[in-house]
Amino acid sequence: MAFFHGGPGIKFRATDHQWFDPEKYRIIAFQQRGTSDCIPSAMDPGTPSQTFQDVTIKTLVGDIEVLRKHLNIDKWLVFGGSWGSALSVYYAQECPDQCLGLVIRGIFLVTPKENALFFDKERHARQCGAYWKPEALDRVVNYANSKGFEVSLDNTPTIYAAYSELCVRRNDLIAQRIWTAFEDFVDDPTDLGNFARLMEDDLETTPSDRSTGIWETLLMNSVSLTYNLLAPERLAKMQEIPVQIVQGASDNLCHPYIAQELVDRLKDVGCEVSYSLVEGGPHSPYHPGMTDALIRATDSFASTGHF
Repeated sequence: MAFFHGGPGIKFRATDHQWFDPEKYRIIAFQQRGTSDCIPSAMDPGTPSQTFQDVTIKTLVGDIEVLRKHLNIDKWLVFGGSWGSALSVYYAQECPDQCLGLVIRGIFLVTPKENALFFDKERHARQCGAYWKPEALDRVVNYANSKGFEVSLDNTPTIYAAYSELCVRRNDLIAQRIWTAFEDFVDDPTDLGNFARLMEDDLETTPSDRSTGIWETLLMNSVSLTYNLLAPERLAKMQEIPVQIVQGASDNLCHPYIAQELVDRLKDVGCEVSYSLVEGGPHSPYHPGMTDALIRATDSFASTGHF
């Protein structure tokens, strides 16, 4: 089976093998181009950020296919979460004959609607409650404006375009940290350290901040402008692939509506799809309910080839 990590821009963890019974699966964890210990890597401050500006999701699928062929694997189960779910769906649409099945969680498909929701102040106020700080969104907008970009919350594509330019082409360390810290703050608004990293100019931008800022702005901008992963003609390519979707009902980053929309549209084109909505489940797969649903899915597939 193939494991596609999230982010984009992060790395797989040593514990990411836990979703699969090693007696039943050959586990292949794919470290995505330009992340973690890859050469070159966005985590290396000596690597110019412009190195990665022409990489697309199609580039990553090309890398995956090189790996699959090198390992002499004909077909495999594909498993991905968050950004990894987008990469998994795209891969299944581009290479359906190589997919035995799909297990995806924390669904994110890089649609313009999802990108807009990332900067929706009403959504964040509702989700974060008393912990929400409106100045977090102001900081994202004001920093881009201070660098000469005309951006606004009413036109979120301008935000993605501006931060892609700042993080990738200009290697703006503060922009990279702002992007990453905003996401971390939204995911856990009780952590005031994330808020401080977002608001203060003179704090360190870590290698992880840099990598996440570069890869998220690059790919979240380009995929939404290039592909509609929910288009019926793309989903129809997945008709022969059984799909298991696991989604946390309390996911602050990837709203459950997109998981339900994917389920509905897959069914519309005749796909075999199973859906587990985990009550209280967050974005993290390490929540007990999420872990249980994912392990049950991979165990079921190992036994029956279905979910």
